[in-house]
Amino acid sequence: MVKLSKLNPDNIKIKGKYKQFLKHQRLEKLTDETINSKLSKISRYEEINGYENFKNLDINKGITFYDYLENEFEGKRINISTLLSYLLAVKEFYIWFAENYPKYKRKILAVISVFEPREEHKRLANAVTLREFPTNEEFEKIISFDAVSISDKRDRAFIIFLLISCARINAVATSKISAVNLSSMLYIQDPEVGVLTKRNKYIVSQLFKFKQEYLDILGDWVGELRKIYHFNDESLLFPSIKNNIPNPNVGLKEADYNKILKKRCQSAGVKTYTAHEFRHLGISSALSYVRTGLQLKALSQSVGHELITTILQQYANMTPEVYLDILANLIPDDKEMSLRLSEYSTSDLLKELQRRDKSMPVF
Repeated sequence: MVKLSKLNPDNIKIKGKYKQFLKHQRLEKLTDETINSKLSKISRYEEINGYENFKNLDINKGITFYDYLENEFEGKRINISTLLSYLLAVKEFYIWFAENYPKYKRKILAVISVFEPREEHKRLANAVTLREFPTNEEFEKIISFDAVSISDKRDRAFIIFLLISCARINAVATSKISAVNLSSMLYIQDPEVGVLTKRNKYIVSQLFKFKQEYLDILGDWVGELRKIYHFNDESLLFPSIKNNIPNPNVGLKEADYNKILKKRCQSAGVKTYTAHEFRHLGISSALSYVRTGLQLKALSQSVGHELITTILQQYANMTPEVYLDILANLIPDDKEMSLRLSEYSTSDLLKELQRRDKSMPVF
């Protein structure tokens, strides 16, 4: 049950200072939507505990909040990712609070572990899940609309770019025309010029030539922006459009691109997919061409992953139908040759391989 009380003026001041920290002092630059989301989670914690001063944190307040999230959140069972995001937001806030209000640091750090997820929730969060993303057929349906207006052309180029760049939505929405070079097929995500990347990383990405048609559509879009609307290198790649006029300095906000994707998916008669699910389609499509470890590492870095394990864990999961089909063809039909080779001793096998392949060195 949510406790009702008056807003706490001390807490309002503290949240104001924390907002300024999120906007200007974090190493990772955050969007306004992300900042507001974090603050709303902190406000929910404050509300659950009767707007009592943040300085009075104790273990019971943490337990009360955890119980609320687990059992009473908006009248329904909370999903694990939402629960963890609320706990993390409040924990991050109190870590900042302890550093900026040293008088309360020891007290806060003594009980802050109450915002750590329990083992059962950690196991659920780490469980491998299959994320649903568009099929190639669905993607074709989504972009197969008549691009007559300037908004139509932007929307189609935008959705195609999500696929061929495999980039995160915040980077795409804040990129300028200069970030894309269709001749070299490069996409530069540079935080120094305002591109919002995860952890403020500088990323050089390869654009994937899944279809020449996709590149032609993107090239036509950029050409129209330059020739008809006089955009330059410093203009946004996917601008906001008002009264059929694109604004070179105003980009797409979260509500804008969510609306675009919802509209185009519904018009195509397919499930509404998020921008991140188009990233999944792009990475999954690129993975199907990977044949070597070096190619996998290159793909991993191109999409902003420092570790190969990330791309394998998050983007290479298969449905049972897919992996069973692969395994069914794992062992070749010609078992007889494998058996014959197994009869050789190690030294004889090397000689036999050298005999069959004259390019091999003699042992």
